[in-house]
Amino acid sequence: MLPTRPAVQLRAEATKARRPDRVGIPQTLADDLRALRPPDAKDSDRVFPAVPPIEDWKADLAAAGIPYMDDMGRQADFHGGTRKTLCTRMHRAGVPLAVAMRKMRHTDSRLTLVDYTDDDGLEMDAAVLPELPPATARQGDRVRARWAGTTGGRSGTPTTPAANNPEPGCLPLSPIVACQ
Repeated sequence: MLPTRPAVQLRAEATKARRPDRVGIPQTLADDLRALRPPDAKDSDRVFPAVPPIEDWKADLAAAGIPYMDDMGRQADFHGGTRKTLCTRMHRAGVPLAVAMRKMRHTDSRLTLVDYTDDDGLEMDAAVLPELPPATARQGDRVRARWAGTTGGRSGTPTTPAANNPEPGCLPLSPIVACQ
């Protein structure tokens, strides 16, 4: 017999897509929620009698030392903020897209990959650009010569703009020409 994993059952009328679903939750959260329920509660009863008002959310944020609005005007709203954080953390942890979509209850991968992933949280500069091999001495001389306004290391010879006259094996990246 397989162990039952803790989950919250979502009623169709309470979801945006109007479909029922079962969302897995960590055992510690299940234990905390179970402790909050009245002793005579049934499995089909709501976990909370009503959605807490925004004032409670703001008070909880303040108690945790999190500003509701930061100096850039971004709000720590419950839906967008917590879901975007979850999705971004799953992406950073390498969770497969299909699993992230299921956890987020998305049917369109664009929601998961674009709308609910925070580009600033992905450290994109480090992840996207691989390390380049070190330049050879010849390439270094050519780049230094271009910066100095000379061609090929010959002092005093003006450099023609790389975009107009790129050397073979070089990519015009004004003002530097990257040579292969």
